[in-house]
Amino acid sequence: MSIHFQLSQGEAWFPVPASVLPHLQEATAEELRILLLLLHLGRSATQELVCERLGVTETQLAAAVERWLDRGVFSMEGRFVVLTPPQPPLGKPVLLPKTGTRRPTYGLDAVSSELDKNPPLRSALRAAQTILNRQFSQTEYEVLYSLYDYYGLQPETILLLMSCCVERGRTSLKAIESMADEWHRRGIVTPDEAEAFLADERRRSGAQTMVRRLFGLGDRRLTPKEQTYIARWTETFSFGEELLDAAYNRCVDATGKLSFAYIDAILTAWHAKGLTTAEQALAEPAPPRRSGKKKKAQEPSSDSKSSMQEFSEWAFRAIYADGAESAPQIPSEGLDFAADDRPLSASSPQRREDAAQPEPPSPQGSTGPKSEEEGS
Repeated sequence: MSIHFQLSQGEAWFPVPASVLPHLQEATAEELRILLLLLHLGRSATQELVCERLGVTETQLAAAVERWLDRGVFSMEGRFVVLTPPQPPLGKPVLLPKTGTRRPTYGLDAVSSELDKNPPLRSALRAAQTILNRQFSQTEYEVLYSLYDYYGLQPETILLLMSCCVERGRTSLKAIESMADEWHRRGIVTPDEAEAFLADERRRSGAQTMVRRLFGLGDRRLTPKEQTYIARWTETFSFGEELLDAAYNRCVDATGKLSFAYIDAILTAWHAKGLTTAEQALAEPAPPRRSGKKKKAQEPSSDSKSSMQEFSEWAFRAIYADGAESAPQIPSEGLDFAADDRPLSASSPQRREDAAQPEPPSPQGSTGPKSEEEGS
């Protein structure tokens, strides 16, 4: 039996429907190859052309197309296989700005009438009583109905929100409505969107708990910048406990104290070099130990400058060691740092000159160094 296609026109580039993403793990390599070629060929796709390009049989092609039909990526329009158009979530609200808009109030009779028309919602609110372990009052029913009518959450999403509130120990009406408002502003409506959001929250909370334990922070509240560091280490770099522990030890051994910025520099260097295990990281040369206390900003000590220059050169080598030919050249005077350990920008030439050659005091009380003519 012949298969006829009528997909979007293929171009030099082509989009892949988002509906494919949930099926990447289960799809076979052959099914993905067939899908990508069909998306590229568009309306010019034919059964014979696909079989010829990929070296598959008509039976294999038919089986792959059938799988994508079952997954909802393709659908049938008459005798043609077409891309299934995206379906927006039912009842997804327009995100509300933070204004003085107040949710409407509902009478119990109106709520009861609406619940009679919506059995899934009635079942969800009954299950919510079990989750919260209490019987709802008239006021609570009105507020919980607003989660559906005003905040736009689907019945299954409401149950997920209730479970999240119980997990966090926040089960008052005010806390429930506050979380519903947050989800509403984030565009969370469907159970899948809620599950993805909660999974991300649990992952970040777990990473922050791990860092608190490794760094000995106890229950101290993390600053937004520290949270950003942790997200980069655990999500962008995909580093686990062993590498974070190794970087923490390197930091304390070199500086004698905890510094998120210092640890970030170490982990960034390891990530740039492709290190993925603690054994590889520990085999790397340690940064030079920083010694001495900080001096006043206007009088940085030569020891402090030397230590920071050594560290900047170490970080430079750690990142560019494997690509020395393409790496920028380290200035002969090294990288200069202010007394608070922040690197000066490249647009501060005067400060770099001062660091390279400190200005001697003038016995005559003059305000600048002698010129060459005066010195001679």
